Amino acid sequence: MSEYGTQLEEASPLEPPRWVSEIVGELPANGSTPGSVASVRCGSFLLVRGRLPGVSGRSADVLSEATRDLYRQVLGAVRELGCAHPVRAWNFIPGILAEAGNGLNRYMAFNTGRFVAMRDWFSGCGGLERGVPTATGVGCDGDDLWLYLLAGERRGIPTENPRQRPAYRYSKEWGPLPPCFARATFVDLDGTRTLLCGGTSSVRGEKSAHEGDLRQQIEETFTNLDELPVAAGLVDPKRDDTAAARTFREMRIYHPRPADADTIRQTTRSRYPGLRRIETVCVDLCRRELLVEIEAVADLDRGCPA
Repeated sequence: MSEYGTQLEEASPLEPPRWVSEIVGELPANGSTPGSVASVRCGSFLLVRGRLPGVSGRSADVLSEATRDLYRQVLGAVRELGCAHPVRAWNFIPGILAEAGNGLNRYMAFNTGRFVAMRDWFSGCGGLERGVPTATGVGCDGDDLWLYLLAGERRGIPTENPRQRPAYRYSKEWGPLPPCFARATFVDLDGTRTLLCGGTSSVRGEKSAHEGDLRQQIEETFTNLDELPVAAGLVDPKRDDTAAARTFREMRIYHPRPADADTIRQTTRSRYPGLRRIETVCVDLCRRELLVEIEAVADLDRGCPA
């Protein structure tokens, strides 16, 4: 526990944040075999895990097709298990920035497969705006790609950040098909109005901002995070310009440079002293120039008017 009352944890680079298991329970230890999934459920929420092995041996086209099939498999499982509404995904991609051929890195190849699967699931591109879940996509060690999908019995409400272009509408600068996720998703967690905020970085529009400047990237990331409760229409900054920051109760920080960990943690807990927990994970991010990515959980009944 820190001097700010915030619990600090080094998190596993291959698992979702701790709050997920607190809601649905613990999955079996990593070890899903190809062609199978693991799942755990509590109440109206379900967590499903799938694995794609041997990523380094796959070309861009093969990796895209395999990612598409993995997503279809996991999405099919959530439907069969009675929680047909995906609300939050975590993607751990080995060698996320490694070249995959055809001028693409692995993240771009992954995005192509994910986009096709999501587009099909939501019956076309028009359905993405109404239902696509928020997500995190970062690197990991090893040679297996891991997908975790949290789904509910009821549909979540996607939220976009007006400071950023929706990821599923990115230009071809970022690959043949864009990343496919919402910036955040509004859900009801046991009667609490909750905003699940996906991996958020120093991006304006679709361009990275403040290349090479860690502190400015952190501040840009905070600004993007604070915009999400406002964009969801659940916080009014005109009534209270600190309300958005007070809603956050959990954050997980991803960063590629070990030496930056203390600076990012200290800056984050200073900005958000009401956080219950901050997790940190040292991994590669989806763009080489980005130095920090933060995901969060906002309790919209915390310090906010109804």
